[in-house]
Amino acid sequence: MRAWIFGRILYFCTGTSASAPLWAGIAALVNEQATSMPDGLGYLGFANPALYAIGANAPSDFHDVDDYSTNNTQATPGTGIAGEPDGGPLLNFTAIPGYDLATGWGTPNGVQLLYALANSAPPVLTQVSVGADSACAITAAGAIKCWGFNANDQIGDPSDPAGTTNVSSPAQVAGLTSGATAVAVSQLGNFACAVVNGAAWCWGDNALGQLGDAPGPCFSPSNPVPMSSSPVEVSGLTSGLTAIATGGTFACAITAGQNVWCWGGTSSVGFFSDQVDQLGNGSSLDGGPECPDSATPGTAIFGPVQVTNLTGASAVAAGIEFACAVVANGNVECWGANDYGELGNGTTTDSVVPVQVTGLTGVTSLAAGRYAACAVATGNVWCWGLTFGASPVQITGLPAGSALTVSVGIWGGCATAGGGAWCWGTEEADLADGGGTGGLAGPVVPGGSVSPTAAVQVSGLSGVIAVSIGTDSACAISTNDVASCWGDNSFGELGIGSTGPASTVPLPVVGFP
Repeated sequence: MRAWIFGRILYFCTGTSASAPLWAGIAALVNEQATSMPDGLGYLGFANPALYAIGANAPSDFHDVDDYSTNNTQATPGTGIAGEPDGGPLLNFTAIPGYDLATGWGTPNGVQLLYALANSAPPVLTQVSVGADSACAITAAGAIKCWGFNANDQIGDPSDPAGTTNVSSPAQVAGLTSGATAVAVSQLGNFACAVVNGAAWCWGDNALGQLGDAPGPCFSPSNPVPMSSSPVEVSGLTSGLTAIATGGTFACAITAGQNVWCWGGTSSVGFFSDQVDQLGNGSSLDGGPECPDSATPGTAIFGPVQVTNLTGASAVAAGIEFACAVVANGNVECWGANDYGELGNGTTTDSVVPVQVTGLTGVTSLAAGRYAACAVATGNVWCWGLTFGASPVQITGLPAGSALTVSVGIWGGCATAGGGAWCWGTEEADLADGGGTGGLAGPVVPGGSVSPTAAVQVSGLSGVIAVSIGTDSACAISTNDVASCWGDNSFGELGIGSTGPASTVPLPVVGFP
């Protein structure tokens, strides 16, 4: 059994012994929702009648695996790894009308199913992702809307192909009006990617091939594929994807076979200097020779390649020049640059193949920022990288054992716990509960500094189901259908309909109830 909860696969498992605990968790969430909302019912009790009524009358309560055409698409049989973009038949179970080992309806859409069983209205938003100066959110209908900085077309508005106008309120991304299950905005804020009906789509800057439509294994930034204000489908990743992550100039996704594929590139020039393989396919310079461009030596651009020696992935996250994935037993493996200990293995040595993060098991949520990563394990948050060190350290101040999800920015992080949003970071982060410096909202500890490892609760938020932190701003989604953002607003990244000074308190994003 697997459940789709707030834009991510909650867990993969088979058999009643494995599925029963997962269903117990879903039932607990249903009971919590049903008894806390004025329009909800009492405790769920015996679920079968309600499940079959929902299945017969509300197919939107289930994900996209519901018949042969969406679950068992074949490329060229026998030409590659089963379940992967280069060919071979998919080996998932076949759900067709009448197939009923359980229901035959496919993978549950956890958010829709939860609210349907609780008999309360589903949320307007299911996921939010904040980058450097822009943000995107997924509506319950599966549409993607973005706002903020737009110099690289990362808002996805074809009416502004040159990216000349910033957007201060949520705008519909062209063509992505339904079917989205995951969205990720780059930590540089210059491009975004999403999973839509199982396929990977990206838009925005493409100077280093981050949109995944590179015409060949390598091309020169002096003659780049243009940026795109309309989403383009990533080459070869057209079905079965379950998660997606965006790094500095690359992106990664998890396939139906639970393998990770990455695309994009890196440059030895300027800000990106490591020339290590954040694509994880075992070679420096992103897996191949540098481009034949004397002006930019050490630059490589690639379409999707499979991460080496990594299977059973259930979550993926990407930083500037590194990436991580949750694998079997909830372990975390990372690859790429390691200047600040981003790989979490106790060293600062780069790795072109995945290495295991020290001391972490049972991870249920994973996130990466520019130079750091964090994970939730047994309800506690652990972080490593810049400001944290080369091995995971625990974030204090959170309600014990209650953390559900985590997000990482450039200087700090945020988590959902106990129905609230909690944040931590250095002084530059300034992203939690009032105070701070520079007009932003920051967790001020005694002495006037900000603690990099002690979380404080964000004021004015309750019923928080999702939170995301970027460079200078953060956003949260609550069960009362309110999306709120706080922090810098120079480019409209708070989504309040105008630009202006930073806010030390969360402000409601316009256009969402």
